[in-house]
Amino acid sequence: MNYITIEARTYEEAVKKAHQQYGDRLRIHSRRDKQARGFLGLGVSHSCEIICFLADDGTEPVKQKEESREVTEKKELLRFEQEAKTPDPRKTAPEVSVSVDALAEPAIRILEKNDFSQQYIQWMKGEVVKQLEKALPAVPSQKDVETTLADRIIGSADIDYADQTNLPHYLVMLGLDGSGKTTTMAKIAALFADKQISLVSLSNNPATAEQLAKLGTALNRPYKVCSSAEEYSQALEEFSSSDVVLIDTDMPDNLMSGVFSSVNTSEYVFVLTVPATMKYSDLVMLVNRYKAYNIKALAVTMLDKTGTIGNIISVSRDKLIPLLFFTDGKRIPRDLKRASASLIAGNLKGFSIDISTLLQQ
Repeated sequence: MNYITIEARTYEEAVKKAHQQYGDRLRIHSRRDKQARGFLGLGVSHSCEIICFLADDGTEPVKQKEESREVTEKKELLRFEQEAKTPDPRKTAPEVSVSVDALAEPAIRILEKNDFSQQYIQWMKGEVVKQLEKALPAVPSQKDVETTLADRIIGSADIDYADQTNLPHYLVMLGLDGSGKTTTMAKIAALFADKQISLVSLSNNPATAEQLAKLGTALNRPYKVCSSAEEYSQALEEFSSSDVVLIDTDMPDNLMSGVFSSVNTSEYVFVLTVPATMKYSDLVMLVNRYKAYNIKALAVTMLDKTGTIGNIISVSRDKLIPLLFFTDGKRIPRDLKRASASLIAGNLKGFSIDISTLLQQ
């Protein structure tokens, strides 16, 4: 005797499928209920497998031939359940409690791998959990979790698009010595080649003056090194016809605050230069140090010297300061990049999905 195996989502569907394929001669020999678990071992999917055979032509009752297929299927179902005494697994299977916190664990590990701050991680966990709860009772796959996470990270990054394309008249570069202020200023001047841009350095450091002189000459931009408020006022008067005045700062805080107190800073945009290599707690301290200047945006340097960007996104969100530019080398202006969603996506690691495809949707 030849046996036939039919599988479907439920027993009723399996019986119906078998009769459609083999007609009323079909007889059911046995049944096996199957189940499989989903992502992270959560969630259960059910299916039913039946083993059948075809009865001889002479053994089939005349009465059954006269009954409709629908009635036959119902009788066959009742007969089998009575003989096999097998309850419907959908009625007896225990409820699976889906923990959204467990589903969010892979997202937390990715955030930690990218050096996001604990404050950011806790906030993002709540965002991911809210999205995953919307999908229940279906259990989201790992791809769903990662897609949700990447989308929320990119969406959380605030970018100063306005000043990227239209530089303010006065743009001041703040930051620590060695953070890349002067080089970044030169890159900006080179990037906006169609603008009349002048360079000013507030400094009493001979090395800084020498560096500005080399950059100004190489870029064919007028420049001035000012060590006092008086010299700074004279430089502003000299560069009054410029479209943009880029101002580097390399003097003690008390002297610098004295210089800016002598001018109307309502027309100024203060940009804080931060190394991408700096840990989150130090970034917070740096922002707090310059908070009196009402920082408008962050210029992130040394991106090529680190493998993570979570610390930068964290401080940007936690301190409500947009991202303006990134630098990833010393070449002028080639290694200056405008902050963008694609740049952020390209610097996230630990994902098994191609994040760049999200930006194309």
